[in-house]
Amino acid sequence: EFYVMRSSSWPCISVVSVELKDSVSDVEPVLARVRSQIDDVIPALPTEASRPEYEDSEVKASAIIVGLTWELDGPANYPILRRVAEGLEAELRNLPGTDSVELFGEPDEEIQVEIGQADLLALGISAQELSQQILASDAKISTGELRGDSTELLFEVDSALNSLDRVRNIPIQVGAEGQIAQLGDIAQVTKGMQTPVSDLALIHGKPAVVVAATVESAYRVDQWASQARKVLKDFEASMSDGLGISIVLDQSQYVQQRLNGVVGNLILSSFLVIAIALVVLGWRSALIVGMALPLSTLMVFGSMKVLGIPLHQMSVTGLIIALGLLIDNAIVVVDEVRVHLQGGSHPAQAVGDTVKHLAIPLLASTLTTVLAFIPIATSPGGTGEFIGTIGSTVILALLSSLTLSLTVIAALAGLVYRWRPLRPQFRHWSVGGWSNQRLSRLYENSLRVVFRRPILGVLLALVLPAVGFVQFASLPQQFFPPTNRDQFQIELERPASSAIATTRTQTLAIRDLIQQHSAVEDIHWFLGKNAPSFFYNVVGSRRNAAEYAQGIVQLNSTDDLRGTILTLQTQLDSSFPDAQILVKQLEQGPPVDAPIEVSLYGPD
Repeated sequence: EFYVMRSSSWPCISVVSVELKDSVSDVEPVLARVRSQIDDVIPALPTEASRPEYEDSEVKASAIIVGLTWELDGPANYPILRRVAEGLEAELRNLPGTDSVELFGEPDEEIQVEIGQADLLALGISAQELSQQILASDAKISTGELRGDSTELLFEVDSALNSLDRVRNIPIQVGAEGQIAQLGDIAQVTKGMQTPVSDLALIHGKPAVVVAATVESAYRVDQWASQARKVLKDFEASMSDGLGISIVLDQSQYVQQRLNGVVGNLILSSFLVIAIALVVLGWRSALIVGMALPLSTLMVFGSMKVLGIPLHQMSVTGLIIALGLLIDNAIVVVDEVRVHLQGGSHPAQAVGDTVKHLAIPLLASTLTTVLAFIPIATSPGGTGEFIGTIGSTVILALLSSLTLSLTVIAALAGLVYRWRPLRPQFRHWSVGGWSNQRLSRLYENSLRVVFRRPILGVLLALVLPAVGFVQFASLPQQFFPPTNRDQFQIELERPASSAIATTRTQTLAIRDLIQQHSAVEDIHWFLGKNAPSFFYNVVGSRRNAAEYAQGIVQLNSTDDLRGTILTLQTQLDSSFPDAQILVKQLEQGPPVDAPIEVSLYGPD
């Protein structure tokens, strides 16, 4: 069931990654066993270790990422930033459709107990013994159980050390005779930020705490984002001076661009279809054929709703692929109805004869294309989960086109020509379509030659496919192309012994360098851990890594995006030779760390 298991360790943290095989269709029972095994190993862990955290690497991007920045000169007051961020977190969490809200770059608070070595000697206790007594006072011990017919509840003494007074009142046994003293009487107890910090965020080069929210799958991200922006506007009005708020990412604008692209492709396709059909078939045929695109698209949307296929990037891609296939059946049907009507048939009879004559041929041609997309729609494992809706959407579009062509389109053709009968003596191209006698004779002669020598016709038909197969080996192979998004990422990796302060200094230097490029608007850094998920397949597990930083680069335009990335990569490599810096363009497809990955094993 497990395809691969990996363990990566850094100072103070270890991460075990489990990847399932593509053959596993029902993943929940397997993941439940993984969670159970994690619980089983907890008693064997050292007492200093924290409870293991289980996370599903769900392919999901944040709907909105907001940075709360410290605008005043001098060191940032992180307790204030954190409390303001928690207030914004609560506001976003209360929005209908919010799935999760996370904070990034907020240093943890801690209660510090300070006591001098001389005082410890005078009290006859060591620092280790004092620490153990404080730890024992925070013991989580069950003190009872309440049993009912359907529930069993455990009781526990409320001994959490969550306030200064509670920590100061901890009884400490000191001296050889076991005298008792309160911790606050023998040590100084204060509250502050944990040092050194484990992670930081820099928005526009300023210290910040970042709030990232995701949306439930059943909600439209554009509608949710509209409500979120209203919340941000009201929240900003209530903020005090010295604090700033800025949107690092608004995912709805990219979703809207994608949907606008579908609508634009649909409109352009309809226009081209009508224009070509107008020249070749006449205005009435062009009008009917042009209706096949929007009708088929609406039928696909309805089928997706019934089958539970969401409208996302992959399903939209499938619909765009199918746009060029939706009109073929309609053109054949409309032209056949017109031919029957020109032969003197009644409109109803012309429609009936057309459907009877074309039903089997159109069904066969449609099924051959459907069969080509079935392997994509039924791909197993993660690949099928990711790209399967492409094949499903194309199949739905083809079946919708076939159904509409043999019913609605054929009936519309009969009605339109019934209202305005064809007049053979009227030969204007806008009614009957443009024709050329020389081309018609050439076409008829070629048909006669092929019918007399069928083998020659088959061989000629195979020329183009053969050339395509020969050229296929020389084409660049990339199923998922890079995006043309106005964002990319930078990953910084310093030597493992680096302090987070050194990493922060270098990220600011990198920011100053890349902002000299005209295409770069700004860069936002996340130090010590991965940035919030800003693109659906950018998944990371780095945390508590002082030597690591990830930057989100915002561009002014996407002109020569690849050239911008290559230029910055060269400049950063030469300017910062002591660090590994990767400038990475966002790509489509499943998450992948690198095009090539090599694992080295050995004793040294």
